[in-house]
Amino acid sequence: PWLKWSALPPAYRETIKDFCVKYGLFSSDKFYGGIESDVSTMVLYSAAEKWLRLGGRMSMLMTRSVFKTESSEGFRMFRLPDDGQVYFNVIDVHDFTKIRPFDSAVNKPTLLTLEKGNEATSYPLSWFEWNKVNGAKISSSDTLEMVLQKTYATELCACPINSPGSPWLTIPKSDLEGCRALTRDESEAKRYFARKGICTDNNGIFWGSIVGTRGINVVFENNPGFGRDKSVKRSRTSIEDELVYPIARGKEISCFRWNFGGTCGIVPQNAMHGFSEEKMLREYPMALRYFAANKQSLLRRSSLKRYLPNDPFYSCWNVGAYTFSPYKVCWAEISGGFRTCIITELNGKCVVPDHKIYFIPLDNGDEAKYLCAYLNASIIEKLILGYVETTQIGTHITDYVNIPKYSPDNEDHQGLAQIADYATSDKIGTDEARERASVLVSSILRRKN
Repeated sequence: PWLKWSALPPAYRETIKDFCVKYGLFSSDKFYGGIESDVSTMVLYSAAEKWLRLGGRMSMLMTRSVFKTESSEGFRMFRLPDDGQVYFNVIDVHDFTKIRPFDSAVNKPTLLTLEKGNEATSYPLSWFEWNKVNGAKISSSDTLEMVLQKTYATELCACPINSPGSPWLTIPKSDLEGCRALTRDESEAKRYFARKGICTDNNGIFWGSIVGTRGINVVFENNPGFGRDKSVKRSRTSIEDELVYPIARGKEISCFRWNFGGTCGIVPQNAMHGFSEEKMLREYPMALRYFAANKQSLLRRSSLKRYLPNDPFYSCWNVGAYTFSPYKVCWAEISGGFRTCIITELNGKCVVPDHKIYFIPLDNGDEAKYLCAYLNASIIEKLILGYVETTQIGTHITDYVNIPKYSPDNEDHQGLAQIADYATSDKIGTDEARERASVLVSSILRRKN
């Protein structure tokens, strides 16, 4: 039953909603909880409560994301809600992601074994990561003996990254103490807050390129290939230059560098809500005319209906003053690793990150350099890859990584800023920069503690 909450029919969501709320299976954050909680968590809790006796054990194949994503926070409490005295004690987890046991299925299967009783789960617990021997091929027709000859398991340890219910850190036991030193204690205040890039929900209308100028305006050509709405047609139209910005995309982010791909976009607002139609008619009539020609497509957008139902029909989600901050330390949501870079202005225009980029908005260039080098440290990447799904590297970075507030009087902070300078100007390579940064990060946290 590996279905996300948002993929369920509305009627079925209503049927099981009360159960999920009662059992605390949603995240405490409304933007994570009911939106993407996995239905398998409900099935496990229901089966364990009804059919498992005290002292009984059960195993269930589940998607690995329930241990890693914030939407499954409630599930990872592993207890029944009524009196708080009945727990699901997790014995161990076997992660089969790398051996892909199901033919033609790209998923992340894990086998969870738990015991129902009066004892809570004790951490760290064993997490077995299964791998193939020399890239051996596994078929569904293989016998168990054949599969065991082609695979091996590496024992890691697993524990919540900070508070109960938080994503699990799964790493070699020898790395646990070092990673914990890099983790923000839940009692400490956050020093930095991350943001998600702009979400248009129809990039084919908003994104494109500048192909010329007409007087003080630009000639904008939208690119329907950036979206999935087949009704959107390619066109060229004059747009007020003030509304057109360079767009940074996730695939353009690398370690200490942003490689602009040439995409520009129309952003009809400077805060959460789109400019009023009166303002658009008065100050940006060409942009309003362009949006009006695509009005039906714009009205169908899910983010408009869900978050901005009373806003102008061209309004976009995830826009605020932070979108236009002069410095942004950015990373891609989907990546095989964790890399950050600084994005500033381009040809005198603010650069707007798209929805596949997360970033920390800043007003100070030296602070941005410090933060970029800090997050690019190889030891920080080890921590982050230990608890994330690499397709969902979001705002939680600042929730879980211990990042001291920048101080211009701190020599180590200045040293990190210098490393970022050297890396972006090719005075040192990125590998050397990341290792140098790791030394300084360790020094900063050692003095702090």
